[in-house]
Amino acid sequence: MKILFLTFLYLEKTSGISKKIQAQVQALGKGGAEVHLCHFEAMADGRHWALDGEDIGRIGGRKDVVLKNATGSFYQPVLRTLREGGYDWLYFRYNLNATPFMIRFMAEVRKLGVRILMEIPTFPYDGEFRDLPLMRRIAFETEKWSRKRFHRFVDKIVTFSDDREIFGIPCVNLSNAVDPEQIPLRAVVPRHDYVRMTGVAILSFWHGYDRLIRGIAAYRAAHPQGREVRFDVVGGGEIRDQLEQLARELGVADCVKFHGLLYGDELNRVFLDTDLCVGCLACHRKHIVEVKSLKNVEYAMRGIPMVYSEQNNDFDNRPYVLKATADESPVDVADLLRRFEKAERDPETIRRSVAHLSWEFQMKKLLEEMKAVR
Repeated sequence: MKILFLTFLYLEKTSGISKKIQAQVQALGKGGAEVHLCHFEAMADGRHWALDGEDIGRIGGRKDVVLKNATGSFYQPVLRTLREGGYDWLYFRYNLNATPFMIRFMAEVRKLGVRILMEIPTFPYDGEFRDLPLMRRIAFETEKWSRKRFHRFVDKIVTFSDDREIFGIPCVNLSNAVDPEQIPLRAVVPRHDYVRMTGVAILSFWHGYDRLIRGIAAYRAAHPQGREVRFDVVGGGEIRDQLEQLARELGVADCVKFHGLLYGDELNRVFLDTDLCVGCLACHRKHIVEVKSLKNVEYAMRGIPMVYSEQNNDFDNRPYVLKATADESPVDVADLLRRFEKAERDPETIRRSVAHLSWEFQMKKLLEEMKAVR
């Protein structure tokens, strides 16, 4: 089986999404498929299409993209690769960028006899697009119109939700996963008088870190002699300034630390001193009830307990998971601390519980589904 894995992203060494894509490609290869990765590459004269890092065609700047879409040449390097390479499948990582030009591209792919598998990383996703400026609203409405045509060309949708059908297309249900070799297991559980919580995110409104900041302020006001709580926020994002301002206004800036983006050894050092990892606390703000967050898998692979508010059947009811309510109330930190004392904290035990959440395991499931398509 020969697969072209297509993504509309640049590959960056520090990007978690890039690492996920490369891990998926490697896992498909380990499962017996021949896989090639088609992606964006930045060059001196603008954006290019690249195949496994090798240039296959120039795209150019933003104006070039508009012109090439209008003339039908934007996707030509990808179509040429599919035509000349004898591919069986196009694995299409959807970037919420559907247009009539994309639909035309899909039609051309099917004419080549190539089947299409589309991955939608998060579903539903409409709730992420609130309060959009005019031009982005136009793009979003175009996406909503265009995606109604997916069912004509897409064989299966890969989803990390429990949906059996999306846009009228049958789903392959997987769990988000990681490459265990890339995530170090924490060797020892930290021992100190305070409880350090750590959240890692490109900060957006649905992460709900404001709920935890408000909860810390309420806890300190109600328990002035209580156990000290610290919250480390790792990452940038559109609402970082708002969160910092909130911490100052509530008088908890001394125990809420904003690190900015951290990678590699710097990030590992923060996790070594972390008692409790913080996942998403407000997926309900984008109207999502169930989601299998990649972040939670990474936390568990490190062997660290976690708190989140959504429904996730990979982790709900695990002895190291502390659920928060899925609403707008401040996180009840006093209750969180009580439950934390009873939680499983042994790193090896936590990591063993997610052995099946490796890309190698998940991609084997996917390949079996692909082989069954007639």
